Amino acid sequence: MKSLFKRFPFKSESKFVPIALKHGFTKSEAIDFLRSSVQHDQKYTEQRHLMRPIYSERPNAYQFDTFVQKGDPPYYLIIINVNTRKAYAYPMESKGSSAVLEALNSFKDSVTTISAMTSDQDAAYLSQPILSFMTENKIDYRTTEDHDHNRLSIINRFIRTLRDMNSKPGFPKSKMKALVEAYNSSTHSSTNQAPDDMTPELEKVYIEAKRAQTDSMRLTDRLEPGTTVRIMTQPSTFNKKRSNLTKELYEVSSNEGSQVLIKAADHSVATYPRFKLVPSNSGKLAPTIDQAKRGIIEAIINHKGSKYQVQYEGGVTEWIPSKNLREGRPTVPSPLEQTYFRSLSNRQIPSITK
Repeated sequence: MKSLFKRFPFKSESKFVPIALKHGFTKSEAIDFLRSSVQHDQKYTEQRHLMRPIYSERPNAYQFDTFVQKGDPPYYLIIINVNTRKAYAYPMESKGSSAVLEALNSFKDSVTTISAMTSDQDAAYLSQPILSFMTENKIDYRTTEDHDHNRLSIINRFIRTLRDMNSKPGFPKSKMKALVEAYNSSTHSSTNQAPDDMTPELEKVYIEAKRAQTDSMRLTDRLEPGTTVRIMTQPSTFNKKRSNLTKELYEVSSNEGSQVLIKAADHSVATYPRFKLVPSNSGKLAPTIDQAKRGIIEAIINHKGSKYQVQYEGGVTEWIPSKNLREGRPTVPSPLEQTYFRSLSNRQIPSITK
């Protein structure tokens, strides 16, 4: 059993037990081994029943992130298919845009199609070379917003799995290759298939099941505009089972897919995933939200180069760069931009700038 675990170092029962069964061990033997010989981290989740499934309506959609280590190579670009869970790792000597672009080109050459990609707002990812790569290859590129890192739960979970699987410090290229191959050839609990065995037909069935699950949740977890809520903050390090709520209330402004736009008394706004919000009527409305205040933009009233003069709810105006309107979808002009330029004779929308 120890030699099998050394080859397939998964710490969860859902991953390791099927492998043990394939190699002649019983389910009880595998579970006893994990519980007696493998150290597990304590798990905690917040309002898990409100967490909508992370999946892609389109095949060939991926998440990516930079994996940092103290070793050679110092970085990897980690990429994973959102639906099939097929994973890839590309060594990088730096985490700058040129190294990321080289890794993305290598990835593009190894797969048939890339329909969409999602990442955080790392500066290297939002650089002009990366945005051009996404545009030129007709990739629907999306980024997370400040309070919505759960959207990258698939890539984050995979990176934690890599660290759990690695019994020794460091990820040399040969070790990373072996771990990724082990992961791709092992049954994944979310699909009941190994990533290597997921076919287009199986992926279609998976998408339909997740769509039905999401549609069902939309009917029960929606927060109507005007509802007041508290924000669920990160649990205390010293009391992991306790969920903390903000003392102040925030008002729901609108629902945007699985996200909820909330605002404070000064009309500053922020977007949160539904599962982080708890309806509440007791308390006062918070005076503001977030240190870097953002408001609801009602319209663009002027432009100069790649900057816009915008009007916020309440009448305040300000000049902002075009990229501020494209948060979440940095390569696509926002609806406000499209509406503004349709009203002008010159309909050329400025390209996004650094």
